[in-house]
Amino acid sequence: MSDSAVWEAQLVECEAVLALEPGSGGSVSCGRVARALVEKGRALVALGRSEDAVVCFGVVLERFGGATDAGLREWVASALYASATQCLRLGRAGEAEARCDELIARERPTAPGVAKSEWVAKGLLVKGMSLHAQGRAQEAMSLLDELVERFGEASHADVRATVAKALNTKANILGGLDRREQALNARQELIVRFGDSTQAELRESVALAWFNNAVILRALGRTEEALVMLQELVDRFEDVRPATKPFLAADALFLKGVYLANQARR
Repeated sequence: MSDSAVWEAQLVECEAVLALEPGSGGSVSCGRVARALVEKGRALVALGRSEDAVVCFGVVLERFGGATDAGLREWVASALYASATQCLRLGRAGEAEARCDELIARERPTAPGVAKSEWVAKGLLVKGMSLHAQGRAQEAMSLLDELVERFGEASHADVRATVAKALNTKANILGGLDRREQALNARQELIVRFGDSTQAELRESVALAWFNNAVILRALGRTEEALVMLQELVDRFEDVRPATKPFLAADALFLKGVYLANQARR
């Protein structure tokens, strides 16, 4: 069965649940409906129907946004986050920012250690990306710095991955502003923080940071440092490859060859 067929089948299953469950009774029935709506939205995203997905996530917020049940609140948070990411993808950065503000306000811990900090971290990340998309780069980077400061020592896997994404996003923003040394430093912080992690998502972030920093070093005329970094990347990721970038080590070897060839021509 193709991927699209799998997602189409999930849509059918979600519609069947929504047809059977009124979602107006107790928390169990409401929870089933909220879950079906969120899963339907995710299937629509996978099928490339982001506009329809945003509408679907909006139904969750409209129907269950005021819920106090912990399980329902989790589905509402999921819908807010998914809606924000899809609004951003659709170029509706202002709407994405508003969704993030709502998510952060709902889930912000009232004391250290209170659960759901992962939603706050994710909300700060997407809000930072939304601000950048609106041309507000400095505000975006300040927010990303806040995220790293608040959650940089977290042990939760999702939060650690979000911190890594925040550092990478900040580096990308700095690169776009031609502040390459600062971009280099942001990715180096990512490498220092998470370089020894065995978490798959973090390993990928580290590998990409290594690769991108090598490119920056070369652009800054620091070719020898770039070559060392590329070789370190190959040594570290040749056997255990990042899941969604399985050929990054090969790309690093190729780039190293290009840099060496350029040196030899001089």
